Amino acid sequence: MNRTRFGCLTGTTFFALSVALASAVVFESFETHPLFRSQSGGPPENPPYTNAAQSTVAVTDGTYSFTASFTNDTWSWMYKAVVSGSVTNSYYGPATYFEWYRHKQLKVDLHRPALPWGWNLEFVLAMNGTALGGWRQEQLLNWVWLNADAASSETLTWDYSAIRDAASPNGSSWQLGVMARGNAPGGGTIYIDNLRFEDLVPALGFTFPKDIQNWVPQGWGTALAAAYWDPADAANDPDSGSLLCFCDFANADTNQTAVFQVWNFSPDTRDYARLSFDLKVDAGLSTPSVNGDYGAVQVVLRGGDINWNPIGTQLIPAQAADAFMHFELPLYQPLPTNLVGLNLIFGGTNLQDNIWYYVDNIFLEVETNAPTLVLQEALPGLELNASAASADQRQSIRTQTGANGWIGRPGTVNYAMTINEGLTGAAAGMIAYLFLIPTENSSPTARADYEEANGLYLEITQQADALATAVLRYKTNAPNAHGIRYTSEGILATLPDVTLQGDWNLAVNILGNAAQAELTAPGGAAVSFTLPSDLVAAFNGTPSPAYVYWGIQPNAEANLGQWISLARVQISGLEAPVDQLFTSQSALDENVLVVSADHPGGVRLRPPNTVYRLSWDALVSGFNLYSAPTVGGPWQATGLPVMEARWNNIIFVPATALPATGQGYFRLQKP
Repeated sequence: MNRTRFGCLTGTTFFALSVALASAVVFESFETHPLFRSQSGGPPENPPYTNAAQSTVAVTDGTYSFTASFTNDTWSWMYKAVVSGSVTNSYYGPATYFEWYRHKQLKVDLHRPALPWGWNLEFVLAMNGTALGGWRQEQLLNWVWLNADAASSETLTWDYSAIRDAASPNGSSWQLGVMARGNAPGGGTIYIDNLRFEDLVPALGFTFPKDIQNWVPQGWGTALAAAYWDPADAANDPDSGSLLCFCDFANADTNQTAVFQVWNFSPDTRDYARLSFDLKVDAGLSTPSVNGDYGAVQVVLRGGDINWNPIGTQLIPAQAADAFMHFELPLYQPLPTNLVGLNLIFGGTNLQDNIWYYVDNIFLEVETNAPTLVLQEALPGLELNASAASADQRQSIRTQTGANGWIGRPGTVNYAMTINEGLTGAAAGMIAYLFLIPTENSSPTARADYEEANGLYLEITQQADALATAVLRYKTNAPNAHGIRYTSEGILATLPDVTLQGDWNLAVNILGNAAQAELTAPGGAAVSFTLPSDLVAAFNGTPSPAYVYWGIQPNAEANLGQWISLARVQISGLEAPVDQLFTSQSALDENVLVVSADHPGGVRLRPPNTVYRLSWDALVSGFNLYSAPTVGGPWQATGLPVMEARWNNIIFVPATALPATGQGYFRLQKP
């Protein structure tokens, strides 16, 4: 099939203000249960700690805080583990590191309840990370006395600017440690809440609201140049304008350069991630080069009169005529820590006559770099995404009713699924599954395979070599346990080295024998087997009970966010058969199937005419998806719904959202 060609551009941001300060960024409010480990890697140690947990006492914001009770002044660190379930990861990830780097102060709210005796408290915070060069700490309270029957609530501030300035802006993770100890005769308790970054470095730049904000032509360019204020504004703001740069290239020599400069505004480039600006050309007053473009613009940062730091040269294409284009240049350190000047240099080798450039919204941006937009071809279907936080999550759909067993049926009952997009070897250990759960429970959960007493479980495990192994397991009489499921006794059949993607079928009641079954994999590999009598007995009833589940389980943290897509699920041989073709459905038929998942948002039908899957980092907030038939625009918001799955935002692009021209582009942009 020939599909419309779409390219991806990195995120684009428009700003309306010259300086924008944001409110505090709370990164730990303990609204989810805090998982703390001690300095030895285990639970918080006793002594000194008798309790380290989530609490509703002394909350300054939200519902919960963190409490630590201790008995003596033994030194023991605790640090935050950022996953739920098993405590395996003690680091905050890249998005939080970028927030950490954008700030220079860390604040925490601390409450000490009253005791009938006076007591001293020492409270210390520490941090470590990939770019911090080891643990750094500071005593925010150094054995501070609290009188008998007195309580205190206060906000403590840690200015970590020296640590931050010595670190790289490109760290991938960081770690927070907390240490509280005291010498109260009967022990002490503290409550902490709302660990947050403050004093956000301001976005700094030029929006030209009423004048050219001290921008001037430089005399050392070979083209005659002049600078004016003009009401043309990149955001069409009637109360703002732009810098209009006139360049006379007709009378310039072969160097053909015109230079514009602003001076003496002195920011520290380590505070910023990139420089961006908007630019267009007045086509009616300008002559393109012999190549059809309008030359190029080079941006130079100045750390002093002779400190020259070019950060990029951007070609100005024909599409810039009468339409503002957005340009972004990353700031790769080292660069001047005291930026005293900024140059815009226009020029080229084939320019013929005058060109009028409008420049707007020149910004040093403090935000993290825009997320990468990932474009993949995709098929219609039902996406099952491992979008919850735990490695043992279940993401599935199940039958709405529980009368789908095979006992008493006149012939073979087939339980089937078609996987039209599978996994790669990188997702080794992840499983796709088909479960049959016989239960009288009218509302079994996503974890019915564990919670209910009996079950038949087809688990198809992805291998590192891109093949898969299918194992059919069972258990009986084991509620809220695995029973014999993961023992050799619990294995009924195995199909090794098969393909995950394709048609899977479990046929039961073969030849009218309720204990005879056959499993068939994509490609035709099959195995026949006999079901044990105690399992068959679990499905006895009128009608025969069984909720049928189709789903995934990641089984490893590395597989969080991975997915498969189901094209179809079927149950045949029943009085009321099930046949759901997800490639042609726009909504799940909840009279037949319901979502049963630890994170229901990760189970989503793709539109029937889906051709692409777009995804980007959800931790970098505020971006919307825009599309255009050309790089130069016009850019318009797609309005397509966003699926939030783990750390990613996902959009399924239908063919109807593509331009009729046969090619186009996507980009992320802040409105």
